[in-house]
Amino acid sequence: MSSDVIMVIVVGTALAFDFTNGFHDTANVVATSISTGAARPSVAIGIASLLNFVGAFISISVAATVANDVVNAEVITPTIVFAGLIGAIAWNLVTWWFGLPSSSSHALIGGVVGSAVAAAGFDAIFAEGLVGKVLIPAVVAPVVAFLVAGLAIGLAYRIAGRQRPGPVTRGFRYGQIVSGGLLALATAPTTRRRRWA
Repeated sequence: MSSDVIMVIVVGTALAFDFTNGFHDTANVVATSISTGAARPSVAIGIASLLNFVGAFISISVAATVANDVVNAEVITPTIVFAGLIGAIAWNLVTWWFGLPSSSSHALIGGVVGSAVAAAGFDAIFAEGLVGKVLIPAVVAPVVAFLVAGLAIGLAYRIAGRQRPGPVTRGFRYGQIVSGGLLALATAPTTRRRRWA
């Protein structure tokens, strides 16, 4: 099979991963603004889609971390990228089906790491980068987010608790749309932002 055909297959698979990333994360992005009536479903999903698309062109951090700090770039081939994408797509579908919270970025990293180990052995992995850039943040981030969210809700109650309900409700509705948009921007797909091979 020619290298051009393989590249087309890999790019097609990357687009399929981006699609699963989108519908996997869209519910998280729009749930609050839709459930509270801050935005109609079509508007909320439209905003999320637009910002998710824009976000793909802003950050290359996930792809750069995998290519430079986690997996030896010299062993990365289109076949390894393809296998990693298939693993990430499968994980996205399984967690979506069972309603489990999951990170598409971590699924992609795990898929590429697993396929690199299968193809080239554990020497292809930078253990320090995997632990320091992936595993530790995966454990620390939810704890930090929990603490910051607790402080934020306490602060919001103190600020808004004595205000009139009308302005507070409007303010929180706009805030839900803005925060959902920022989440869409932050969860943008990253597979096409770097050439790995």
